[in-house]
Amino acid sequence: MRIRSYIFLGIIVICLLLLGLSLSGSLETTSYVKREEQPMVKQIIDESAKREQKSSLDYDTKDVSQEVFGLYLPNYDESGREVSVIRGAYTIFLQNRIYRITNPEIEFASLGEGDEDKNSPKNIIITSDFGEINKVTKEGFLYENVVTRLENGVQIFTDDLKYLNDEKTIYTNGFVTVKGEGMKITGSGFEVRMLDSKVRIKHDPEMEINSTGDILFSKSKNKTPRPESSKDTTVGSNISENLFIRSTDELVFEYKDQLATFYDNVRISKGKSTIFCDKLSIFFASGMHDVERLIASGNVLASDGEKTAKGESLSWFSAEQVAILEDDPFAEFFNNSLTISGARIKFFKEQGKMEVPVPGQLVTIAKKKKKQRSEQEESDASPTFSSQELDMQNITITWKGQMLFNQETNQAVFEKEVVVNKEDTQLYCDKLVITHNEEGALKNLVATHNVHLIEKQEDSQREAKGDKVIWTAQENYTELYGSPMASVMDGEKDLSAPKISFSQNDQKMLAEGKEKGS
Repeated sequence: MRIRSYIFLGIIVICLLLLGLSLSGSLETTSYVKREEQPMVKQIIDESAKREQKSSLDYDTKDVSQEVFGLYLPNYDESGREVSVIRGAYTIFLQNRIYRITNPEIEFASLGEGDEDKNSPKNIIITSDFGEINKVTKEGFLYENVVTRLENGVQIFTDDLKYLNDEKTIYTNGFVTVKGEGMKITGSGFEVRMLDSKVRIKHDPEMEINSTGDILFSKSKNKTPRPESSKDTTVGSNISENLFIRSTDELVFEYKDQLATFYDNVRISKGKSTIFCDKLSIFFASGMHDVERLIASGNVLASDGEKTAKGESLSWFSAEQVAILEDDPFAEFFNNSLTISGARIKFFKEQGKMEVPVPGQLVTIAKKKKKQRSEQEESDASPTFSSQELDMQNITITWKGQMLFNQETNQAVFEKEVVVNKEDTQLYCDKLVITHNEEGALKNLVATHNVHLIEKQEDSQREAKGDKVIWTAQENYTELYGSPMASVMDGEKDLSAPKISFSQNDQKMLAEGKEKGS
């Protein structure tokens, strides 16, 4: 996903909070009302235009205390600088308490903390068809085609917008749409609270982001970049490439905590990639101009169509480009050929690596040639049988240290008290390296450090010890190395040699180098 799109979220929060504070100031500390010499919204040219503006308002003429064509209502800061202006095409002052305005326009000229802060919004303009300001309660109401325009191109569309002075709150119960470069947010029940610096979309928020990146697990292989000429930042221009975030409860922006949160039944999707969770939290850096991390929490289920992850939380760290999946007692990651379990699983997106830095378990499959049949079995078998047919075999690996998987090499490394279980065979070692083929099945494994192999047979047990074991899955062939000697105990037989090879399929054993046995 593009971090730039999340930067817009921070800008929106800053704009709305400063908008609320400035609107409050406009209604409370306006110095005077005058007719603007050149009104911005609409110049009043003739009496016909005046009559048209007057006819747009419904009122009793006896209640009118004053009428103004070309309203200009400024607000100044402590230094005397004009920071906001309320304009209107036609305004009436009713019963000395309510300003009713046609085509109101509210402009905030400078809302940044300082002119040197280039990321802070400097200009906000709100327009609507009609508006009212209560001089006594300092409350305001804009309605019909309300549009808030921010300097960076972000626009907020609502049917109405209300300001409650006592609660220092701007809100609407209706539908809201926020649009920016490559981004769109929709929902209903919009609220800005200045007292605790929070912005809410109360019901069914949905965010759509024009995104060209992957959102799950690891980098894609053989990915072809889009030509510059084909790129389009318009939201909805290519739905298959857009990122969507939806929830059934509210979306809350908390400026003090630099945090945005989606609540309840959250669904994050892009193409075939999907994340489900109970809550999604977006943490911003200072000033809400950059995203530090994302946390999906509660019943997390993530999938890209081929790989799936389950856990209590999935965290994304922007600077490191690392995702961490966690759960107690364990989180799970799996595809059609393996399952990995551990309390913590880390995904390194740029390096294409996965790490389980805690004890865990991996279950995978191996394809091995079937055992050769006897002459009688061959004669009874189907004519289609071939000695090259492969058996599927489950392999379970546990470890007490850590596991590191490299997507580029299809290789995994396990450390400390590693145990491999396959059918009637157990392999113990302190370091294990396994390699998968392109289909995802186990190709071979290499065990080193305190190697101990136990194989149960029909009426006996084969036990082997050495410094290194190599097992090739398809041939079901094992090589045991020792320095100076590896040893195999098979029933009453005891064999030692620098290298001992044996095939499980045809039950043959070969000793190489100087051997000794009994």
